[in-house]
Amino acid sequence: MSCSGCLASLLLVTATVGPAAAASGELAGRESIAWQTGAALKRQLAQATTVQWTEGPTWPAPPLRKTLLGLSRANRVAIVIDRRVDPDQKLNLSLRNAPLEDVLRQAAASVGLGMTKLGPVIYFGPAEYTAGLRTLAEMHVEQVRALPQEAARKLMHSDRLAWDDFAVPREILGQLAEKSGLRIEGLQRLPHDLWAAAELPALPLVDRLTLLLGQFDLGFQVAADGDSITLAPLPARPAIVRSYFGGADAEQLAANWAKLMPQCEVKASGEMVYVRGTVEDQERVAALARPAARPSSRPPKTATRPPPKVRKAAPGETVFTVPGTKGPLRALLEQLAGKMQLELKIDEEAVQKAGISLDQPVRFDGVQNASFDELWTAMLQSTGCTYRHHGKTLWIVPAER
Repeated sequence: MSCSGCLASLLLVTATVGPAAAASGELAGRESIAWQTGAALKRQLAQATTVQWTEGPTWPAPPLRKTLLGLSRANRVAIVIDRRVDPDQKLNLSLRNAPLEDVLRQAAASVGLGMTKLGPVIYFGPAEYTAGLRTLAEMHVEQVRALPQEAARKLMHSDRLAWDDFAVPREILGQLAEKSGLRIEGLQRLPHDLWAAAELPALPLVDRLTLLLGQFDLGFQVAADGDSITLAPLPARPAIVRSYFGGADAEQLAANWAKLMPQCEVKASGEMVYVRGTVEDQERVAALARPAARPSSRPPKTATRPPPKVRKAAPGETVFTVPGTKGPLRALLEQLAGKMQLELKIDEEAVQKAGISLDQPVRFDGVQNASFDELWTAMLQSTGCTYRHHGKTLWIVPAER
């Protein structure tokens, strides 16, 4: 691809092409866009949207990049178009009162592309690559979770990312690494390229690296000390492994899931079922493993019962009953994580930057027969924080706004 083609390949989040400028963390002289994130983004993607992207007798079909740029800015939804995509190909799509997310997905499909979400970013790219992007990102995050807390914090730190027109990807990555105190080994593997100006909402550093490097068919390996990463080829089939409680029926459960999802590797060991597949596969398994909610026949118990009480009510289900309590946020988190035998990790830098105090008084009303997600959502609902969970590690991070 020529450099002129490269410049057009990444979605412009600016009105006009300005003078040449070096890659930077901020768009020079331009006001940042207040991107939709979290619950606000979810609501925006559900909004009814009508589009008429067709060719008429006196007008041509609209080009992909320019059209998505308008939709992005109008809805404050961040969109990235992969550098390998022709930004000038024509859209031919007409939809009425369809959810915005469906509009974006069908727009991608109409030109043979894939679309996915990575945090608050909507990503358009080659269909095969895009199908594995969330899984690739999770594989990188798993490397980070295995690091010591201090090393992991650097790569999990969230920040916005932006660069000006005619930015060179090597320089974008180099300046990103310098700002983060990180070394990137193998940057010379990146071909020379020029990118149009772009701006992304706050993302963990590990996700920013994934978004940038994946467009060159590259992933990375994190050093044991977390101070450097080495560029590496992408895996042929990105996949992650998750475990699910199956109880006495684990073997049968594994057999059922293997039939439903032949693209996954599924096996039982003891009372657990292990599934190797994409993030999307794991989300489907989690839904299968989660039985329909049903009212409890147990009478309410007093707040003197010891937390947490675990009931394995059915294959694939673990529920928690925890009494109400109150106290400083940090103390409650440490107490509950300790009772559940979880390793608690708090991204204190990000929490502090978000204006959240770990010493704030919290009132937790307790839960009864709640799932893991219901329990931690209830614990954190008024704190401004959310959680990420993998294995025996629980990360506390600021909630997206």
